[in-house]
Amino acid sequence: MNLQGLVGNSGKMLGLEHFGFSAPASVLDDKFGFTPEKVSQEILKYLKITNNN
Repeated sequence: MNLQGLVGNSGKMLGLEHFGFSAPASVLDDKFGFTPEKVSQEILKYLKITNNN
């Protein structure tokens, strides 16, 4: 599913462009950067960029 229509051109989406890995969710979350700390860092970085423009 593509969420680009909801997010728009200036929005930020975090997700994967592939599938097929098999492991416990916590292992995959850490491997692909979907931990609360890493996601919050990406959000703060995005907000800083958009607020400076």
